[in-house]
Amino acid sequence: MIGPDKIAALFARGEFHSIALLWHNAKHALTESPVRTRVLIAASLAFVADPEEALHLAQPLLAATDRSVVCHAELAVGIALWRDGRVPNALSSLQKAVRLSAETNDRVRRAWCHLHLLRFFIDFQPSDSLPSWVGACRRTVYESGSPQTAAYLHCCVATFEGQRGNLGEALRHCELAENLLESAPHVWVLAAVERNRGSIEALRFNFKEANRHFETVERLTAGSQGAWLAIDGSRAHLAYQAGRFEAAKTSLTKLIG
Repeated sequence: MIGPDKIAALFARGEFHSIALLWHNAKHALTESPVRTRVLIAASLAFVADPEEALHLAQPLLAATDRSVVCHAELAVGIALWRDGRVPNALSSLQKAVRLSAETNDRVRRAWCHLHLLRFFIDFQPSDSLPSWVGACRRTVYESGSPQTAAYLHCCVATFEGQRGNLGEALRHCELAENLLESAPHVWVLAAVERNRGSIEALRFNFKEANRHFETVERLTAGSQGAWLAIDGSRAHLAYQAGRFEAAKTSLTKLIG
């Protein structure tokens, strides 16, 4: 039986793709789940890049009486809009989630809200505006006492350092994240770390090692369309760097189609 406890346990381990598969296989039964379970499903769908389903499930929960549920629903909406390319609306929802998180007693949720906004800023804000927000994230992560949020903070910093060309520093943060996840596993964060490591190796022209990391991402995120799209894009870039232009064309054609 698929109950709230099972969904909560999967979510705590970052097995969002498993929750998404459960949703698509037992949607009718799960629709009647408690609001706290539905918001976990909505967030999971957003993380695996199923924005339409995530928004359908999350938006009605914005009217919930439980402020913690509203905060998590706003976060799910923000992630879904981000995945759907609606960047200004995504930013608004992610910022609302951060503000709402301050009204709850859930320090771990507060840390996650700050971290997802940080990751958004890494993609869409000037790099010189990030250090102050990294500092705010460090404070919330420290207060949360969660190794998983600490691991994702290192993952985000690795992405930021990698974009600036500081590959050694990026790799160091990946290793710190992996060490933290040994005691507190989180599949989604580990996949993000492996994706970063694959990108680092690609930039170092270690194509075989890069592909090994991308294969690990595929294994960790089986069933996640969003992860597959990201990996196909990375493999197209790898093939292009290695001079395998037909393979690159095949991967890019698959992405466009």
